[in-house]
Amino acid sequence: MDVAQELTRYVELTSWIKELSSPGLKDVDSAEDYRKILLRNFSRIGELARINAEILDAYILPILSTDRLLTGTEIQILRDFYAQMMDAYIMENMDAPILYLISGRILKDAEQKEDVAHLIRSLDDFMTASYAVVEMTDRLCPAVDSFYKYRNDGLRAAKRLLEFLDKDRFAALPDEETKKIILVTSRYAISMYQHPRGQTDRALVDEGFAMLGRALEIMDDPFYGDQVPSYDWRYHEYRTLEYFCNMTEHLNALGLSKEQLERIHGHAERLSQLRASDPAYFDSFSTEEMLRVSRLRIAYLCGRMSVDEYRERLMLLSEKAKSDDYSIFNNVLRILAPLEYLLTVDPAHMSARQEQTVTRIYRDTISYVHRIPKIGNFTFMLGDITWMLDHFIEVPGGVDFETLAMELLAALHPPTYVHSLSVADLSVCIAKHLYEKDPSYFAQIPGYPDREKMREVIWHAAACHDIGKLFIVDTIITYNRDLFDDEFFWIKAHPQIASELLARHAETREYANTALMHHRFYDDTAGYPAQYNMADMQDKTLVAIVECADCLDASTDDVGRSYKRGKTLEDFIGELRDDGGSRFAPYLVELFQDEGLREDLEGILKGGRERNYYKTYMVLERVLK
Repeated sequence: MDVAQELTRYVELTSWIKELSSPGLKDVDSAEDYRKILLRNFSRIGELARINAEILDAYILPILSTDRLLTGTEIQILRDFYAQMMDAYIMENMDAPILYLISGRILKDAEQKEDVAHLIRSLDDFMTASYAVVEMTDRLCPAVDSFYKYRNDGLRAAKRLLEFLDKDRFAALPDEETKKIILVTSRYAISMYQHPRGQTDRALVDEGFAMLGRALEIMDDPFYGDQVPSYDWRYHEYRTLEYFCNMTEHLNALGLSKEQLERIHGHAERLSQLRASDPAYFDSFSTEEMLRVSRLRIAYLCGRMSVDEYRERLMLLSEKAKSDDYSIFNNVLRILAPLEYLLTVDPAHMSARQEQTVTRIYRDTISYVHRIPKIGNFTFMLGDITWMLDHFIEVPGGVDFETLAMELLAALHPPTYVHSLSVADLSVCIAKHLYEKDPSYFAQIPGYPDREKMREVIWHAAACHDIGKLFIVDTIITYNRDLFDDEFFWIKAHPQIASELLARHAETREYANTALMHHRFYDDTAGYPAQYNMADMQDKTLVAIVECADCLDASTDDVGRSYKRGKTLEDFIGELRDDGGSRFAPYLVELFQDEGLREDLEGILKGGRERNYYKTYMVLERVLK
């Protein structure tokens, strides 16, 4: 079999798998049709994933696992595969973690050979792949060590490339293509001067700012122009100025100084003039609207525009976005511009008009995200979506936090949404039977002893337990291969993410412990997060119930088990019995011997789950049809 054909096949199947994991409603007329499509799709995913695993095992993983020098053929295989999986021009990628491993293996080879062109190309690919993974880990605050690992790897590669700007070393490079990589890096390296969300490093900000300044300065040095006559300096200037402007995103989250903001304001004016000189040329890789969003933000940050005018003009731009365009350029208008608006709002002092705008932003975002493909620039869109969740603003009578999170979950990963509803139903059922047996278990649960209030708390706490998965959707939908160790670590961050989000809002605060501890063992001997103890939780009965319901649904649902055949209720009860007192609360083991509970649970696992597919279908139908 031709290697190139097999690797192309892998890429095609990866794209197909991502599409299958979150189907739309075309040609779907009922909830039953939707459920059957999901089941059929995940069965198909299993078949495609096995094919992809065979391709990886045959052509990619053996090369990655060896320490010897690579042959020219092996390097070409890896580079061709990398090129098919990554479009560095607009930073679209299909699987950033595997691209990081591939580029890292090629770099390891290049560092052992006396071939400077090979080394420079390898450093460039590694930096780009590192940046793609950084974008995935930026939103995972509990996994900040992962962020630093990939950011620092990419930053080291960038700095090694920048050393070749030294004129003697630059002149000694073997060809123009290699020299172009160095010139591109002079501006693109800013992508590696990233910071974890909510944090900043003044020294690193200043270093990145100076680095971009140098990228502009080399334009005026005839040495570089003479060395690379075919280099597109106009494009270089535009991109460098654009990177300067992008440093102010998220309302100056980097904490740029007033002096730096003023300099960027001048760069924004220069960028506008440059664009006006040849609109047709610049339209081929950017849009006027993207530039306007940046200019508005910079003018506001520099005090040249009032906050009211800034908000008004942002929303006017957002309204010009195309409803059926999911490119990274249109995302600036559909997601980033509204987010920048939200970041200016003081939740404690909102006008009626601001409340209406905030509510409209959330509803429009839900509608847009329901339609966006799960491939391409999906990871980068997810960054702004999670920023929106991180900075959610509660509006009385508007879209509440739980609704926004759950609607986005339905859009981004319907199987997890169905799972969440089912866990809620199962939890209420288990709680009902336990309360009838011994109400004292519920003394610390909000609403006690009012059974209806407790039922509401239990249902919502269980339904919200997995909203942290919104921050790792691009990892969850990696069905095309086995996950790497780092990816399992990221997945383990979702309980803490959910807990921190829920704890910020009065309406959801009482659900936070349940989200935090739903993967922790009852006896604290295992599970995650390890830094918290079940014994310290006042509402540990609720946590124990939801943890049990979570395991029950996950083990018995064909879709929820990611294309593996689900177990029976009796299978689960056997596991519950085996792990009683360790993973599961011992009183739940005893409770599950009750025939009435078993009958009720069987009903939920059949008819109840069907109803949850119906609810999911109705959510999608309301938005998409």
